[in-house]
Amino acid sequence: EYSTGYDSLPQSAVIADLNRDNYFDSIISNSGTSNAAVLLGYGNGSFTYPKLYLTGVDSSPFTVAVGNLNDDNQLDIAVASYGTSNIGTLIGHGDGPFTKIEISSIGYKFRNGTLRSQEIHFIETTSAPAAVLVGEFSSDTRLDVVTINTGINNVTILLGYGDGSFGEHTDFSTGNNSSASCVTVGDFNKDNLLDIAVSNSKTNNAGILVDYGNGNSSKIRTFSTGHYFR
Repeated sequence: EYSTGYDSLPQSAVIADLNRDNYFDSIISNSGTSNAAVLLGYGNGSFTYPKLYLTGVDSSPFTVAVGNLNDDNQLDIAVASYGTSNIGTLIGHGDGPFTKIEISSIGYKFRNGTLRSQEIHFIETTSAPAAVLVGEFSSDTRLDVVTINTGINNVTILLGYGDGSFGEHTDFSTGNNSSASCVTVGDFNKDNLLDIAVSNSKTNNAGILVDYGNGNSSKIRTFSTGHYFR
């Protein structure tokens, strides 16, 4: 048993080999204390004491994802912050520690700020991203990020620059009062492009976005899942 801290309220966990020792490590999003915890694995089921990375005041991160976001062949971390409606990226160096967090917007009202030694760019919106995944949606070999935003009932694709930062984002509605809660990606139509599937808890359906390979996707198509779907 490993403590994530008093009132940390961990929401999600992902495993990956962050320090290239062929052992799985763990990344946890702590919504109560607004940080991401990294626990390096020893390969025997045990882990180091958590190393905490702040994601911003009252950011309340819900989910994390991993991928090579800056084309250096090292795994980085993307964090979806529900409380501050943004995406943070922690850049990895292949040895376990992460030294920098970059925050990308999902909305408007731009302002700059700093958080200790970490560079940060805040966007204030009501998008409330509840989940984040990494994938290539623009056929440029650079990893992009997709989030589901329960606060404004849509899916957002942020195109990656290949340096750990992201540019323009495109939003796709999931339907009025849909309250999308989960997202996954896969090639659903056998065109070798990643498509997006979301679950909509309040409208009892699943939505599919077909990727065109240029960062754009089709209008969402929904499929009923029956009553009381969660």
